[in-house]
Amino acid sequence: MWMTLARNALTAKGHHVLPPFRWSGSTGGIWTRMPNDPADVFDDRRLVVWGAEAGHLIAHCRQYGVGDPVTFVAHSHGGQIAVLAIAQGVLRVRSLVSLATPVREDLESFYAAVPAQLDGGSWHHYHGDGWRDWMARLGQLFDGRLGWSVTMPHATNVHVPGVGHDATALMQAWLTTVPIVPEAIP
Repeated sequence: MWMTLARNALTAKGHHVLPPFRWSGSTGGIWTRMPNDPADVFDDRRLVVWGAEAGHLIAHCRQYGVGDPVTFVAHSHGGQIAVLAIAQGVLRVRSLVSLATPVREDLESFYAAVPAQLDGGSWHHYHGDGWRDWMARLGQLFDGRLGWSVTMPHATNVHVPGVGHDATALMQAWLTTVPIVPEAIP
């Protein structure tokens, strides 16, 4: 439902909206350790699955001939895929909106790369209330950090009270707090 909400709101504002990119949903990026795998473009991060999905996202954008800066809207671990794609610096991305994306210590260097890759835009991270979003907590397991965090480093964090991992509620918060101008999303 959140994708339909986003599509309708953006289309009503005159934006060209690409078909949604549906990644595999695999958490192999968390659990799989594949030392010395030549396909692992992220080297010590061992995020083979998410790295491959980021490549698919880049190909998806290129398939639709996206040349103008785009805005990515991503939910949960889909935000990790968007971050990894943006960090590669091969797409023109204006903004990133992450909804309930788990904050992982092992992705800090990729989070840090995002602001420099944005083409005049910003990164807004919408998160709910701590333990209400237990899915994001689970998504932080085994990231090399003790403790939890809901605030995304290098992003403008927006807390949405009373919400857990609900992408629709977080999307509605984005649509009511950030102006959606035609230049922001082609």
